[in-house]
Amino acid sequence: TYLDALERGEPSPVVDLETPDPRRGLAKRIMTGLRLSDGLDAGALLASARRIDPGLTGELGTAIAGLRGEGLVMERGQRRLERWVLTPRGEMLADRIAADLMAIVDP
Repeated sequence: TYLDALERGEPSPVVDLETPDPRRGLAKRIMTGLRLSDGLDAGALLASARRIDPGLTGELGTAIAGLRGEGLVMERGQRRLERWVLTPRGEMLADRIAADLMAIVDP
């Protein structure tokens, strides 16, 4: 239906278009990744953050360390910083944790 309408010269039904933005994409990865039982791939996330702004890696690391200290996040995996996973207590505050981390990446 969409393609037929365009072929007839009708205006595009697309009314809103979001252009790709690396910060917004990283923030969305944080938001969705925290909700997974596997958590976030810490290495990949920090590598992406470093490409956007090298200072982000330190800010995210500091924030995660604070969350770990509060018992809200833990590291899981064979290697250090393999995955960041919410603890059961952290799961209850997932929205706040995601919002705090997203604000670092995409102020």
